[in-house]
Amino acid sequence: MAETSRRARAANIVIIVLIAVSTPILLVGFIYSQTGELPQFGTSRPPELPPPNTLETVVIPATGGEVQTAEPYPAGDYTLVVEGVLPVEDNRLIDSYYLHTDRFGLALDEPELILSPLRVDGERLSELAPAPAYDPFHIYQVAYTLEEARRLVFSLDTEQFVPTEGFVVRVYITQPLSAGS
Repeated sequence: MAETSRRARAANIVIIVLIAVSTPILLVGFIYSQTGELPQFGTSRPPELPPPNTLETVVIPATGGEVQTAEPYPAGDYTLVVEGVLPVEDNRLIDSYYLHTDRFGLALDEPELILSPLRVDGERLSELAPAPAYDPFHIYQVAYTLEEARRLVFSLDTEQFVPTEGFVVRVYITQPLSAGS
C-alpha cells in the first residue's frame, strides 16, 4: 500500500513538471503561430533617468506657466532629455511628439505625430529638432545649442492638452557625454 502511494506521488510530480515545462513552450508556439514572429521578452528597457550627466532637472507642471532653470548656463552644446505624457480631450494621451492613445485610453497601432506642446525659450520642441521615432517610454533626446549664457525657459502649450494636476513633463539638461569625457 505504501509503495502504491509513493508511486502515485511520483507520478503526480512528473505530471506537474511536464506541465510546468511545456506551458511556456506551448505559449511561445501559440504566439509564433499567430504572429509569425518569436516573442521578444525583456529586450526593451527604458533608459536610466536621470541620465548620469544631468546638470539640472526641470519639472514643468501640466497646469501652465513658465519654468526657468535655476541658474544661467554658459554658451555651449547641451542635450535635453524630455519625458512625460499629457492628457488631451477624450481621455487621449500625448507625449512630446506623438498622440499615442485613442479615446478609450488604448495604445494606437501607429502613434500620430503632433506639434510638440513643449516650448524651449518660446520655440516648440518639434521646431528645434525633427521628430525622433516613437518611443513607448516617451523619452526623447534633443541637441540644443545655447548661443549665449542665460537661463533656459520652458513652458507647455496648454491649448494642445487639458491642463491637469498631477501630470508633468521633466526635462533633464545634460552635457553631451563626448564633451564631458
